[in-house]
Amino acid sequence: MSRHALFPAALMFSVALGACAMSNQPNSSSATAPPNDIPTNGQSDATACDPGKAQWTLGQAASESVLNKARDDAGAKYARVLKPGQMVTMEFNATRLNLRVDDKNLVTSATCG
Repeated sequence: MSRHALFPAALMFSVALGACAMSNQPNSSSATAPPNDIPTNGQSDATACDPGKAQWTLGQAASESVLNKARDDAGAKYARVLKPGQMVTMEFNATRLNLRVDDKNLVTSATCG
């Protein structure tokens, strides 16, 4: 194979790999937001999340203390805040609480997954 034939494939691989690396970079605009996927201490992986127990967060500012209490109330092992337009992993995790927020950082929904 010629070098010219391998160049497009190598370029696409580099772009795809770079995109994966970029998605793990912290967003500089979220300096005051709580970190994503905060694990609890000592809970087993089998702990399922109950989003009904975190509905009190609706309309609240998504601070780290709200995220931690919501995670504990829902019985989740992990919790994360999802901002509008934010890229997120789409795998289902029954032990993770998701708090979706609006552009004012107010919680609009609490789900598990």
